[in-house]
Amino acid sequence: MRLFPLVLVALHNDSVGSVPTCATPSQKNTFAEDTSDVLEWTGTALLQQRADMQSIAKVADMPEAEEGKESGKARLSESSIWLDEAPIPIGHAAKQTEFCKVHPSAAWDKERMSKSIELVRNFTHALRKAGIPPMIMEGTLLGLFRQGFLINGDHDLDFWIPRQFISTPNQYDSFKQAMAREHINCFSDFTRYGAGMKIACAPVGVSHFDQGWKLNDADPKGFYVDISVFDEATDGCRVPPCSWTQYLTVNNETYPGFYAPFNWRLGSWHDVTLWMPSDPEVPLSQLYTATWKDPGPQRYEFWTDNIPIPEERKLHYFKNELDLSAANVMKLQERLEKANAKQIEKDAQTQMMAVEFCATRKEEDAKLKEQQVTSISASNT
Repeated sequence: MRLFPLVLVALHNDSVGSVPTCATPSQKNTFAEDTSDVLEWTGTALLQQRADMQSIAKVADMPEAEEGKESGKARLSESSIWLDEAPIPIGHAAKQTEFCKVHPSAAWDKERMSKSIELVRNFTHALRKAGIPPMIMEGTLLGLFRQGFLINGDHDLDFWIPRQFISTPNQYDSFKQAMAREHINCFSDFTRYGAGMKIACAPVGVSHFDQGWKLNDADPKGFYVDISVFDEATDGCRVPPCSWTQYLTVNNETYPGFYAPFNWRLGSWHDVTLWMPSDPEVPLSQLYTATWKDPGPQRYEFWTDNIPIPEERKLHYFKNELDLSAANVMKLQERLEKANAKQIEKDAQTQMMAVEFCATRKEEDAKLKEQQVTSISASNT
């Protein structure tokens, strides 16, 4: 791997089922589940990225960098993939409150709950200002859909970007500059424009990802954002819904993960809208098995059961057939928001009631455990 590589894959330190997806190999840096292991970037590394990009730009800027394009054949556009349907709430409030009754310790306290919602909102707004429609997957989809809030213990947000939206140096540089204007530093440590490309984002000015966006000043770790550049299935998509390919790099090997077909549908969450799989349970079951509804261990088999991609094939591994426009997806999102503004506001009120219940249950559970410990200590004296 090139472009400021890292060593270890485990980015989601989450006891409730999140899956790590944004790491690269390295002999200089370690990114591990232990809170003492952090990602550090330097100006030197960024200069190395720029030098390496020169060798890739020629391929990435070619109008047909992907092999096997069929000439003269109509290609599907974003209107076939992003559904023109009213936004629906992400998850079900009743099921989310039930989750908190069973797993009260999985929630955040009220302060952190509020700040975690603000974090998702702010990054979503930044993406849209950069011209990128916000699309959630993996741990972020799991948390918002299953329990209504970010997973406690998972320190990254998981977003996806179709390769068509960021396939050239000009697109990539424009994206970075737009995010920088929102005080967010985004960069890629991967073979840019190739299979396995990911983009990491953190607040401008921090030197380690664990010093990213914190929900409380006392927290030892903050949040960063893990953006996966994804592709269509192996032979491209000609009939919707499409199958998708996304990647995991671990120990110098990049593995593809193949998702069952789904379209993208707009979901509402605390007064913002996010694109999510039209049936979230399909990819969640693939990633986390049928037990995704309950907290559980991490798993890598979704990717590592597949054959790793040879280094020499990464720039031509994928075959994308869709003719996509980020601007058109953004226009659709804005139109759906305006047409359904009252329902989005109503959804937000219901969702806030659910997270307040979960935060209260956590505090009550913590007090109960403290009383039990005090009672046991008193009985032993």
